[in-house]
Amino acid sequence: MEKKEKKKKSLFRRILKWSGITLLLLIAALIIIPIVFKNEIKERVIKEVNKSLNAKLTMGEFDLTFISTFPNMTVELNDTKLQGINEFKDVELMNIKQFVAHVGFWSVVSGDQVEIDEIHLVEPTFDVRILNSGLANYDIVKPDSVKTPEEVAEPSNFKLSLKEYSITKGNVKYKDEPSAMSMDITNLTHVGTGDLTADVIDFETTTNMDQITFDMDGVSYLTDVKTDVVMNILMEFTDKSSKFTLKENQFKLNALDFSLDGFYEMFEGYDDMDLKLNASKASFKDFLSLIPAFYHTGYESMVSKGNLEMGGFIKGKMDDKNMPGWDFQLGIDKASIRYPDLPGSITNIAVKAGSKFAGGEDMDKMTIDVDKFHALFGGNSIDANLKMRNPMTDPLLVSNIMAKMDLATLKNFVPMAEGESYNGKLDADVHLDGRMSALEREDYEAFKAEGLLTLKNMLYKSKDLSNDVAIDEMIFRFSPKNLALEKLIAKTGKSDFQMNGTIDNYMGYIFRDELLKGNFNFMSKNIDLDELMNLSPSSAAAEPAPTTATETTSEPLLIPNNVDFALNTLIGNLHYNGFDIKNVSGDVKMKEEVAKLEGI
Repeated sequence: MEKKEKKKKSLFRRILKWSGITLLLLIAALIIIPIVFKNEIKERVIKEVNKSLNAKLTMGEFDLTFISTFPNMTVELNDTKLQGINEFKDVELMNIKQFVAHVGFWSVVSGDQVEIDEIHLVEPTFDVRILNSGLANYDIVKPDSVKTPEEVAEPSNFKLSLKEYSITKGNVKYKDEPSAMSMDITNLTHVGTGDLTADVIDFETTTNMDQITFDMDGVSYLTDVKTDVVMNILMEFTDKSSKFTLKENQFKLNALDFSLDGFYEMFEGYDDMDLKLNASKASFKDFLSLIPAFYHTGYESMVSKGNLEMGGFIKGKMDDKNMPGWDFQLGIDKASIRYPDLPGSITNIAVKAGSKFAGGEDMDKMTIDVDKFHALFGGNSIDANLKMRNPMTDPLLVSNIMAKMDLATLKNFVPMAEGESYNGKLDADVHLDGRMSALEREDYEAFKAEGLLTLKNMLYKSKDLSNDVAIDEMIFRFSPKNLALEKLIAKTGKSDFQMNGTIDNYMGYIFRDELLKGNFNFMSKNIDLDELMNLSPSSAAAEPAPTTATETTSEPLLIPNNVDFALNTLIGNLHYNGFDIKNVSGDVKMKEEVAKLEGI
């Protein structure tokens, strides 16, 4: 009995012993294996980039772990940067503080393609640019024609088997010069989950952006808008097409909620789509959140009433020649705005606007209409309408703008910033009716353009300005031939100036991006440049923010290539850097992106 019991104990001890040794070996392997393959994976990453991209890759510390994500390895790259070359030499397309990828362990051990099933980007910055020449800094993939035969024949070392990816605290800058379009996104967080290796994918995404600003052709469509998006997409991939069907989704821009229903399908040579905007639950106040003047000045306490109708669709084929059709409408009726702490209300707000296009090649059939824009606040009123036809060939513009405002009363209707105030009277009565072709053949009788915009006794005060800005009088006259600045008398601090002149071909500039010509006379008894350059002392005295390789402390003033301006100058005394310069005269000419001083 004692021998059997002793044998049992010995066997048990041996099992424990070898189990312990095995566990220690496994732990040791989990620690050693990442060290063994660390440099190999790093070299593969750099080799893959150099083989495939026309860009310069740099990275900081590289780490590889195994235990926390077993049976996958976790690759961690820090301070990864992708810098452009040639025209984009000083531009960082990508700067990622931390790049984390989960890779298949056995794919690394086997020495074949490394499978990646998760990618996470922490604090990335993207700077995307498209030049007027059409060259884009993201177009960095080497064509096969410039690769060596070995690079063309050699398969990629990496295979995406993504099931999850994320972006945390990202920032995006986008500038498209040919389309005069730019976008800035601040603090982007995005998560996507789903098996991207399947033929049919039920994909779920969530997106949050603290601020998004979108400008096009000098018009700001979104300004510092907080955005939240929850989108579920059904992705179907076949030999003929890739189809994306929107399932449950919700978009939120500031306070405005809406959803999109439909699909987007990509075929070889063209895309097909059928998307419908649904904003039936949105209120008039929700819509106002998109307007910075309301959203950033006491929006939460603001009381608003009124009916809002907003909706539309985009449907049809899109290819090199065709565009899909659309119909978008906005209607506001019997609306009002009131702030509890202010005595006045903005009342009788009404808007009716929309745009339609049947689809196809002929974009000239697109219509843009603002049938009504009306608002009353005290003795102030704004009325406007707009009709545009044939925008691509011979634009027809019909518009009426009437405004009568006592700027001193604005504080009764809209909250002002601390120390901010306005004074003065603004009157506008402008009527436009005619086609571009009438102006091209100088048939000014066939194009109706008449009216005045006047501003008198304006005084603007702000704690952000060291001196008040006063405009004694400004008169702007509209005619078919030109816009005439008949009079401008203004002053700020020790500086005064008077100005008059004309702007020609303003319709060609608006509709066809043609050359805008101007000729002005500028006169002053005294200009204090030292004072003017420090007009906003609070911002100048602020602690400068640290800059990166893609940022500078200031940007140069760019002169548009379609502007031809001449400024005839006469200054009695010019004070600069402590010196007084008497009787300054001469011309400042701006043409073809160059400013010239002549006869100074």
